[in-house]
Amino acid sequence: SGASPSSYQVVLDANGDIEMIENDGQGTGSGVAQIAASGQVFKGDQTFAFGFTGVDSGGKRVGYAGLLPMDGSGNIAGGQMDANDNGNDTNICGAGPCPVTGTYTTDGCNCGLYHMTLTAGSSAPMSFDFFISSGSTGKTTPLTFYAVTSDSTNPAVSGTMVLQDSSQTYNNAAFNGISVSALTGVNGANANVALSLGATDGSGNIKGQFDQNNAGAITIVPSSATAASFAYTYASTGSNAGRYTVQMLGNPDASPTVAPLPFILYASGANRGFLLDQNSTSVMTGTMNPQGSGGGNFAPSELPGTYAAATTSSATAGVTPIAANLLATSSSGLIYNITGTQYPGSQAITGTYTLDFSGHGVFTLTAPSAETYAFYVVDSAGCTKNSGPVCSVEDFYMIDETTTNTTPSVIFAKE
Repeated sequence: SGASPSSYQVVLDANGDIEMIENDGQGTGSGVAQIAASGQVFKGDQTFAFGFTGVDSGGKRVGYAGLLPMDGSGNIAGGQMDANDNGNDTNICGAGPCPVTGTYTTDGCNCGLYHMTLTAGSSAPMSFDFFISSGSTGKTTPLTFYAVTSDSTNPAVSGTMVLQDSSQTYNNAAFNGISVSALTGVNGANANVALSLGATDGSGNIKGQFDQNNAGAITIVPSSATAASFAYTYASTGSNAGRYTVQMLGNPDASPTVAPLPFILYASGANRGFLLDQNSTSVMTGTMNPQGSGGGNFAPSELPGTYAAATTSSATAGVTPIAANLLATSSSGLIYNITGTQYPGSQAITGTYTLDFSGHGVFTLTAPSAETYAFYVVDSAGCTKNSGPVCSVEDFYMIDETTTNTTPSVIFAKE
């Protein structure tokens, strides 16, 4: 198009994934690049859960979440979607969940590129392009696509499509375990981010904790909070569909009580899926992922290692995304240190960290400035309820809880 090429600062993890932030002065984008899976795994009847986020024609935040049954012959039928456009859950396609139909075709020139047209409820047809990313047909690393809108008449959104586990029955019993949720939204020109850890019992109850930075206002609700604030219910609109409602980010122990925020969750598998807040103007979106084994028995000695970290999503243009190489170490005095390099600027990182049994930790930095980050462990290796020295943390989410940072972001770190 004649535009100047984009330039990115990147860090690499052990899998060869590239975590990247834009550093060319033309924007503040961030994301990840992965080795693409074979196109042969995308075939037959496959249903994909998705989560898209972006802006409408007025620049207001918008989010979609839903399910797309793809028949392997270019047709989409029996799908469903919920949307939130600046706090209105009926602007895009009417009251959710709205029915979704469509078509998809492979690009004639570019391998791994597909074109998709969706009609959701009474909305005008929406055009998307998507690329095959990583994964397989297995439960552990499901096939994943990256998608972006390709028309100028609908909200501009981008996001991820993940192959739904077809062997799973999506009822309350499918959510029985510990999951970590990472959420991003807006507060006017500022950002609203949160990390939550929830333990579900398979019977519709969830107890957990969360950390939130809402435009510099910090909320920390520990695991001792009243369980009722996190109650969730199953709200299927079709056979084995995988649509849930979840109450999150409430604080019944506060005075006055803070009511929870209702979310829609479209499950891609047991204890995992895409989240969309139903009707707040923050339009918080994100993912829920199962926490690796070892939850309830983590220790600081299980974090030491080298991690690549980068901003995963920016809610506003005011966010300054970061990429970093992090080194967690421990000393004989049981002081746990975090060092590394943060980009842009090649700034040295120094500080200490704590990690509790649940997998919730805190980085207290002294450089590049005095900052506090909350982090939640997601995946681990060799961990059990009685973990030994072979247990290690593989990846985690983190958010800045420094009160002067009104435009925080969710950062993902992977060993």
